[in-house]
Amino acid sequence: MEKSNMKKLVSGVVTGLMCLSAIPVIPAAPEMQAHALQQQWQKDGYDYEMWSEYNDSVSMTPGSNGTFSCSWNNSHNCLFRAGKKWSNSPKWSTLNGIAVSYDVDYRPNGNSYLCIYGWTRNPLVEYYIVDSYGTWRPPGEGPSMRKVGNVTVDGASYEVYSGTHDGPSIDQGVTHFNQYWSVRDGGKKRSSGTIHVDQHFKAWEQYNMTMGGMYEVALNVEGWESSGQATVKLNKLTLGGGEEDINPGTDDEPKEPKAATNGKYFESGFESGKDSWGGRGDATVTQDSKNYYSGSKSLFVSGRTDNWHGAAITLDPDYFVPGYTYSLSTAVLQKSGSPVDIKFTLQQGSGDSAEYHEVATEKAKSGEWTKIENTSFTIPSGSSELVLYVEAPESLTDFYIDDVLAAVKGTKSSVTTGGGTVDS
Repeated sequence: MEKSNMKKLVSGVVTGLMCLSAIPVIPAAPEMQAHALQQQWQKDGYDYEMWSEYNDSVSMTPGSNGTFSCSWNNSHNCLFRAGKKWSNSPKWSTLNGIAVSYDVDYRPNGNSYLCIYGWTRNPLVEYYIVDSYGTWRPPGEGPSMRKVGNVTVDGASYEVYSGTHDGPSIDQGVTHFNQYWSVRDGGKKRSSGTIHVDQHFKAWEQYNMTMGGMYEVALNVEGWESSGQATVKLNKLTLGGGEEDINPGTDDEPKEPKAATNGKYFESGFESGKDSWGGRGDATVTQDSKNYYSGSKSLFVSGRTDNWHGAAITLDPDYFVPGYTYSLSTAVLQKSGSPVDIKFTLQQGSGDSAEYHEVATEKAKSGEWTKIENTSFTIPSGSSELVLYVEAPESLTDFYIDDVLAAVKGTKSSVTTGGGTVDS
C-alpha cells in the first residue's frame, strides 16, 4: 500500500487473542484473517490492543493505568495502543473534553509514529494526531491525501491533512473511509506532554472534516516496515466530566498559591551556589564560572548515565499549586558538537506512581545558550510532590543551566538564544 495512505486494521478475529476480561471483537476483512495478529486486553479501565498485519515479530506488555512496553523487529505494519473504546458511539463534543497526558521512551528505528489514534462511525473516519515520528514524516500528499491547513493546539503548530482510503477498517471487509491527520511541526517533535484531542477535532470540523460517533481514542505507537521499541511511562486519558470518564480528577477546589514577589516565585542564577538544585539520577551538579548566561556563574550538570538524569529542584507546595498556571523558563548550554534536545519536565509523585509532564523542549545547538520557556504551564490537578528538572532525553551529554525563572503566567524571560558567555 502507498505510504501516503497506510491502512491499519484495528479489530479482527485473528490468532493469539488474549483478554484479561471479555470484550466484543469485530471480524476482520477475509483477506487479512490468514495473516494478521491481534491481541486485546482490558485493565484499569483501559482497552489495550496489539495488531500486526502479517503476524511479524512484535510484542506488547500491558502495565497499569494505560502504560505498556512494546517492540517490533522488521515488521511490515504494527500498532500498539491503550485508550478507550465506546459501544454507544457518543459525539466527541458531548464528552466535554478529551485529553491525553503521556510520557514515552520512544526509540524508533525507521518509519514509525507516536500519536493519538482512533476511529469514528457515521462517518467512518480513521484519525491520527502525531507528536513524533521516525525517519519519514507522515502522511505524505497525493491524489487521495492533501494538506488543508494548520492549527495551533497546546502551544504547537500542527499541519492538517484530509484524505480517503479503501481498505480494511473497524467494519467488516474492505470499505471506503476518511483519514484525518494532525502532524506536529517536525522541529518540535516530542515524546511527552498533554494533547487536547478535542481541540484537534474542533479544528478539523472547521475544515469540513466531519467527525462521527466515537469508537476509539488511544495513545498509539506504530511501526511501518521498521524496527523499534517504546516504553509508555504515563498514559492518562481524561474525559471532562462525562459518565465514561476513566480518569476523573478531584472535585475539590485547589487552594490558592502564596503571592509571588514582584511576579516571581523563584530565580536561580547560581551566583552564590546551587540554589537548592541537585543532581537527578547519577548526575552531579556543580557551580561553573567559565560558562554562564548572565552574572558570572552557571550550574554544570555532568556524570549522566541515563537520559533522564539531570538537574532537579523540589517545588514549594505553598507556591506551586495543582490547577494553577505558571511561567517556567531557563537558559541551557551543551557542547556535544551536535544539536541536542533539552527538556524541561515536571514530575509529580514518586516511585511507580510518579507521572511526568513536559513543560517545554528545545533543540539546543552545540556551544550556544538556548532559551527554553513555557509562559502558560498548568500544574495538573491532583498533583503532589512536585519536582522540576532539566534533562536531555536523547543524549548523555553534559550541559549547563542558568537564569532559571518561575513566575506568574505570561511572564517572559529576558534570556535570548545566542546570548551569554561560552568558554571555547
